[in-house]
Amino acid sequence: KGIEEIVLVFSPQAALDESTAVAEAVILYFMALDPALTVEEAGQMCTNIFNGFTYNSEKVSSLEKNGITHTLMIDGSSNFVILTTLE
Repeated sequence: KGIEEIVLVFSPQAALDESTAVAEAVILYFMALDPALTVEEAGQMCTNIFNGFTYNSEKVSSLEKNGITHTLMIDGSSNFVILTTLE
């Protein structure tokens, strides 16, 4: 069984102007990749990954649940990227 990576990308402007829509998209993204999650668990994961994010230092926040690792980072175009690794 190999490793598969899936990416969700959104702009800083979307994160500011459409924060509710971005949060909903991230929650749905988490739930689509892990059907065992409840809406509450996915919502808490969304909160945790953004609260763990430090824009001016490493620019990375990561969490793992049910064997799936999600990493929030910033790409070279200053977009937010959630990189999900499935093993």
